Amino acid sequence: DGHFTNVFNFVERVPVSACNKKTIESLALAGAFDSLPGVTREQFFATNDKDETFIDTLIRYGSTFQADQSTTMNSLFGDDFSQQIETPAIPNATPWTDLEKLNKERDLIGIYLSAHPLDDYELILKYVCNTSTADLADLDKMNGREVTFGGMVVSSREGQTRRGSPYTIFKVEDYRGNYDIALFGDDSINYGRFARPGLSLFIRGRVQTRRYDQSQFEFKINSIQLLPDVKDTLLEKLTIQMPLTALTTESVANLSALLKNNSGNTLLYFHVHGAEPHLNLELFSRQSKIAVTSELVDYLKENEAVKFKVN
Repeated sequence: DGHFTNVFNFVERVPVSACNKKTIESLALAGAFDSLPGVTREQFFATNDKDETFIDTLIRYGSTFQADQSTTMNSLFGDDFSQQIETPAIPNATPWTDLEKLNKERDLIGIYLSAHPLDDYELILKYVCNTSTADLADLDKMNGREVTFGGMVVSSREGQTRRGSPYTIFKVEDYRGNYDIALFGDDSINYGRFARPGLSLFIRGRVQTRRYDQSQFEFKINSIQLLPDVKDTLLEKLTIQMPLTALTTESVANLSALLKNNSGNTLLYFHVHGAEPHLNLELFSRQSKIAVTSELVDYLKENEAVKFKVN
């Protein structure tokens, strides 16, 4: 039968017993139908004029189609009525943001599947930050250290202490785990506005002993910035390293395509090394600076012959 051509072809061919509402909901949320043309994830949950979701009408169509096929096969005359069954209209829907899609994936299966919300800041988290949220789980070993880390706010709450002082508690998540940050008094007033789920943050601070209990340690925030606002300034320099043998017409064309019309604030260096020391070249892009995009990072990571260094 080959690949499914569209979502209607899917419900026509998959047995009704295995194609219930819950199954289609889960497949849609996980992005299983993304490769099929004509319908997006959010449209599966949109409703028509009768307040029916597209999933409901889709299941009904598939059930009717298969019942008709079964009837036709068992007909004495072999009449074919399947062409008379009209496919349901796909309703319009407000597009989901990338973050909404990823959060629904995680709610469904417990992990981000098609991407990670922090992928645009991967280089910063791995090469600029000196700490991860997992490291902050053991503050004893970090006493006196200046700390930088980044992540996305996944939950927050705020209120007042018994003395009427404001507090904010929010959870920041990165690739390795998560960490709860508690802000009290002036810190809550100054930094509480950043404690909004979905915001990606770059945080600077220091691990120190608590003011009233020297045997305990705390993470004291010095500054919080939005990662989208500081991404380009944090990535000061990108050095691409490759052997001379990898410098082919194709590799040059691929890199040029990624870097062309991609201006930003990051300095770009090339280090080409040959079999002999006199064949080594260090090149610097004087005319333009670049923006380090996820497409460029993916290319550098996937090309085994190419290495790169940040800052």
